[in-house]
Amino acid sequence: MRWIRALLRRYSKERRFNVHMNRKRNRLISFMVSFIISFAFVGAISNEVIRASADATYSVSVTPVIQSKTNWCWAACAEMAASVVSPSSYYYQYSIVKYIYGSPINATGSITQSASGSEYACNHIKSFTGVYSTLSFTDICLELYFGCPVQAAAGYYNGGVRNGGHVVIIIEAIAISGGSQFIKYIDPANGYIYTCTYSQFCDGSYNGRIYDQTAYEN
Repeated sequence: MRWIRALLRRYSKERRFNVHMNRKRNRLISFMVSFIISFAFVGAISNEVIRASADATYSVSVTPVIQSKTNWCWAACAEMAASVVSPSSYYYQYSIVKYIYGSPINATGSITQSASGSEYACNHIKSFTGVYSTLSFTDICLELYFGCPVQAAAGYYNGGVRNGGHVVIIIEAIAISGGSQFIKYIDPANGYIYTCTYSQFCDGSYNGRIYDQTAYEN
């Protein structure tokens, strides 16, 4: 009888171990399936944008805002970005500058301050990233595809040295069969909407400013 009880205890222990391992295996399988589906979904969206590079338009509706002071282009763009992601409740450029500097002084803002100001302006319901680099045309299309305007800073260069800059907000990307790529952006200096090719926007041949920094929603 003793050896029977020992055998039963061993069987019970092995059974519990197998159940535990099966649960872990099932969780791992579920995780892998979810990961593959998510990866395939994102890949499908990216491929869709790339495939749609022939005669495709991606746009976000943004109400133009004019900067209230000469150096507040970044704050006006942060306000416009926030008005898209949080249309029912967002802060204006005066509050954005006060949040960054402590008072509404007429100061320029870095691209990371643009991102921080955007997060504040939308009550932190979205997160933003500021990078000292450009987004590709495809990446701009993806941002707009998800309903996110792109804050693009461009510098005035003299002899390879950046001497100030200006921030605008990209609201539309247009891809035409044959390879032509256009963007539309709002300039907070006057509230006007401008259209140029992506390459002209990047190299400064359209407005004299070279696109070199970006703030965008994560």
